[in-house]
Amino acid sequence: MIPARPAALEAPRALAAALAVLGLWASDASGLGAQGKPAPREEYLSRLGKLVGAYAESELALSAWCGAAGLQKEAESALERARAAKPGAEAPAPPKPPAPEDLAAEHAEKVKALRASVGRDYAALARWCLSKGLLREARRSVEKALRWNPSDSEAKSLALKPALKARYMHDVLSGSPQGVFKGGKWVAEEGFRKAQEPRVRALAEAQSKASGLEFKSDFLPDVDMLYTVKDGDFKAVKSAVERFVGITRGLFFLGSPKKPLLLFYIRSEEEFRKLGQNPAMMGAYEWGKGKLYAYPGFMGDGTILHEMTHAMLEASFRTFPPLWFNEGLACFFEAFDDLSGENPFGIVNWRDSMYAQQVSAGTARSLEALVRDCVLMIDPQGYGQGRALMNYLWGVGKLEAFVVSAQLKDDGKLDFAAVLSEVLGRPLSEAGADLEKFAAAHAKAGEKIPRGKAEDEALDGAIGPAPGQD
Repeated sequence: MIPARPAALEAPRALAAALAVLGLWASDASGLGAQGKPAPREEYLSRLGKLVGAYAESELALSAWCGAAGLQKEAESALERARAAKPGAEAPAPPKPPAPEDLAAEHAEKVKALRASVGRDYAALARWCLSKGLLREARRSVEKALRWNPSDSEAKSLALKPALKARYMHDVLSGSPQGVFKGGKWVAEEGFRKAQEPRVRALAEAQSKASGLEFKSDFLPDVDMLYTVKDGDFKAVKSAVERFVGITRGLFFLGSPKKPLLLFYIRSEEEFRKLGQNPAMMGAYEWGKGKLYAYPGFMGDGTILHEMTHAMLEASFRTFPPLWFNEGLACFFEAFDDLSGENPFGIVNWRDSMYAQQVSAGTARSLEALVRDCVLMIDPQGYGQGRALMNYLWGVGKLEAFVVSAQLKDDGKLDFAAVLSEVLGRPLSEAGADLEKFAAAHAKAGEKIPRGKAEDEALDGAIGPAPGQD
């Protein structure tokens, strides 16, 4: 339970209004719905609202103290953070002015205490979520706790529970990992590079001899790279792969390849054919072998990120993901803008236009049919609809939640359709109608779909980064 504090007994009016819109708070004083006790996810959002309310009150108290101490800039910053979480909030009457001996040190201690308090609240929320089987919500709360207080012992302990698959998160947020992350663990960078260089060089020589192509070599922590294109052209490819893995690891993919993936990036269709691949595919991933193939085509580096998605899915799932999910997510990541920026994905491409035309013509599959029929076989229409589904989830802020929830529930009998329905909070028959409307409204290639906010992110997103991180 979140530690009881007077400020946490009632959520601010703005939060109550948001929860009421979501249908999460009943009108009676007990906060219970018509069926009695609220469902776990509804109670999670209610508890999260109270956590945000407590945070706002703490910032108001800090603002009042800073004002009395004459730390006007700090007082205004704390009040601004409080108002972001609780619109219209005003600082209480300032307390007795503190002694002027070391105001900066005392302010730092108050900020540290505030951060620790928020961290404890998130850790307590994470433990409650875990007890209710809300694995994705528990993992999210652990991350929040560690961002507010990297040394919180309960959050660190929860992050190491196998059920949350959060070891990488634990290491990045609560420790100071040294070296590079390879094969699911941290290794010393100097030793890693010393061992990799001769190994991939020998690999390039062996592949050159076997194929008759002249391969050069390079590598990333989890990817061996053999290429025949010019060095300058390959440099951009390597950068794209590195950025893709950096953005998506831990956010979308919770697992790592057990051994390095092998990427072949070659000059032409003829060379692609020499490696036993069909040039019409532009790219390929051999599931179970960890080999990716691509050559320059009309989708550019998008083909490589498409195939990298398949590789990362294999590393992250025990269950083979159905093709509507597998190809849908790979198609989602194949279109992007500046990979060095924030949220570079959610770019409409030609597949979306094709699916939107089918929706307009009334020939598109229903969402229920997609998840039923495109499990082990998929056609071009399925690719487009799968991609449109991922765009839709991105647009409502639930793509990460869906992909992560599926991994956390992966027990060998995973029902992806059930997870999708659970994340969306309604039957697929209802969601399918919204998907078609969304696809029809986002059919222009190159359009940027803004990433939406899920209910929990809408609640606590207002509190922003911890003081000192902004």
